[in-house]
Amino acid sequence: MATTIQVPVTLTVPTGSRTTADARNEGHDSLLLGLSEEMNSRIEDLAMRTGYDKAEVINLAVALFKASLDAVEDGKRVGIVEDDREMQTEFLGFHRNDPPVE
Repeated sequence: MATTIQVPVTLTVPTGSRTTADARNEGHDSLLLGLSEEMNSRIEDLAMRTGYDKAEVINLAVALFKASLDAVEDGKRVGIVEDDREMQTEFLGFHRNDPPVE
């Protein structure tokens, strides 16, 4: 027979961090994400480089993805353009079932 032991756990929030209660108080929804270490590191790097917090980085990424997808669905191309207006890199694969790029 198994024995259950209750162990008290104390969690601390680092100074300056925001909690889900903060988000709710500000009228925002909260979302628990399971991220790989690599993806979390990328988000942290973007936050450090831009001065945004991690939630803001994710919100901006979703806004950019939506704007890009809307443009693609409107028949436009999305990518990085050189100064001479030549497309250097085109972003593809906005839909899960898009054909693979060769």
